[in-house]
Amino acid sequence: MKDSYVSYVLEEYIADGNFDASFGEGWIDEAQLAELISITCDYAFAEYGIDAGGKYASAVSSIFEELKANNAIVHQGDDYAGNWYRLRPPHKVQYLNARRAKNPATNLVGTLGKEALRRALTKIVSEDGLRSMEEKWAANNQPDSEEAESFLSEVLQSGPRADFFESEARKQSFSDAVSRAVADVEESSLSNSDKAQAHGYLTAARALSETPDPPVDLIWSILGRANNLAGIGSFFLALITLIAMVVS
Repeated sequence: MKDSYVSYVLEEYIADGNFDASFGEGWIDEAQLAELISITCDYAFAEYGIDAGGKYASAVSSIFEELKANNAIVHQGDDYAGNWYRLRPPHKVQYLNARRAKNPATNLVGTLGKEALRRALTKIVSEDGLRSMEEKWAANNQPDSEEAESFLSEVLQSGPRADFFESEARKQSFSDAVSRAVADVEESSLSNSDKAQAHGYLTAARALSETPDPPVDLIWSILGRANNLAGIGSFFLALITLIAMVVS
């Protein structure tokens, strides 16, 4: 059953439009496809606050091969030009809908709700020797750049506003700002590994902000960790906006 839950997480992510954006509308070569397989594994589990570390890349590869076989990923090329691939989103959706309908985890999560999935993933993390993003933050809590260190010391010192998330309007504004920051991550010059981490931090912060009693201090800590990855650029500016919202 563990494989079914792993497949569920991967299928849900690949079905999403964010996967389509990562693939792009044009053709990608063999090396880019291999890189996409790696980051798909990391991105999919980062959505649930899990540092997969490429653990399930083989499962992603298997799904990609099935997408090829079902004309959702088409191939062109030869011995001279190399192999090139292109995504066909409508075919992808059609295939994944059929695949998910056969997955017992899909039916179980649909019946019992996301809490059942959370418990299953918690057990998988333990069995497979993975770690949560929180554990990763705790193990890597030093600033990654002089810019981040300066920003943390000058801006983050005031601490979060305890009542920020008591307003539903502010919750929505924060969620919208996270969405913009996630988009900026994709356009940034960060490495794919750092993009996956930043994506995980931001989506985790958003998920926590949507709980009945959002843990402001933890959300604050997550934003600080995301900032450590940011450096200078559009993602850095988006994070300033997010953090300023919680401070003000």
